[in-house]
Amino acid sequence: NMIFLYASLSFVAWALNSQVIRFLVPLTAFLSILAGAVIETFPTLWKNLLRFGLIGGFMLFNLIFQVVWLEERGAWTYVSGQTSARQYLQEMNNDFRTIRYIQESLDDKSKVLFLWDGRDYYCDARCAPDDEQSTAVRLAFGSPSPETLANELRKSGFTHLMLSKPDANWFITYRDPHGSHLKTLDYFTDPFFPACGRLVHRDQEIYLFEITCQ
Repeated sequence: NMIFLYASLSFVAWALNSQVIRFLVPLTAFLSILAGAVIETFPTLWKNLLRFGLIGGFMLFNLIFQVVWLEERGAWTYVSGQTSARQYLQEMNNDFRTIRYIQESLDDKSKVLFLWDGRDYYCDARCAPDDEQSTAVRLAFGSPSPETLANELRKSGFTHLMLSKPDANWFITYRDPHGSHLKTLDYFTDPFFPACGRLVHRDQEIYLFEITCQ
């Protein structure tokens, strides 16, 4: 009874606070214990059928899921040589072309701070990913003047900012109960970038700005 109560309360807490599936991992362990306890009460024949049926079913489901997932992302066309490695990486990572631009077009003294984007795959020291995906919110806290923030960024060695709108919009949609991410995006869109940013590259919804204010 205590396990059932704990599992139920954990599920309610998750449902109210998160939509990220990995947070269900602790809960599934307790649900598995409850399910196993019920299965053990079944007759031997049904117990064995359920054991091997569930294991085999989940294995088959995972295999089908992986095949479909790889197909949707063009993995098979890459393996067969129909698409290049660069095309495949762009499909998997929507900021890949912008990262390539950074490496090919910016000098070694440049440093790009990513906003909301925690991926810096295939990049070098010129890229500073937002691992916690909260840097933008911290920078915009209190709505400092564009010149003040630009000066702080320059002192920290940053010459450019990369804005990933897909990542920002994901947080706004799913993880922004207080509107902090929306307010932050509005701050960078207007007034910061119009006053202290120059757009040097755009790929889909990924924007690379040079910080112009000193």
